[in-house]
Amino acid sequence: MPPRVLEPAFARLELTGHLKFPGGSWALTEAGRAESGKLARAWHDWLAERLADWGAGDRAGLDAAIGRVAARVLDQSADAERTGRHALV
Repeated sequence: MPPRVLEPAFARLELTGHLKFPGGSWALTEAGRAESGKLARAWHDWLAERLADWGAGDRAGLDAAIGRVAARVLDQSADAERTGRHALV
């Protein structure tokens, strides 16, 4: 995504106290972490509901699989080692 798309969103999140830009990289504030947690739980529950018929009754297995996918996505995004205000573009 081009910076002109993401920059206003990041600026708004910074203005509302959900993000900060210390030392040249973005970081979630406590409020940002709380909202991020809500979003992650909602995504997890949505995905679990749609995959409920896979291995019915094995919620722990599904939770573990979702956790592995999320960790892999985060690991891959960290590999890019992008920094600065446009680190996510």
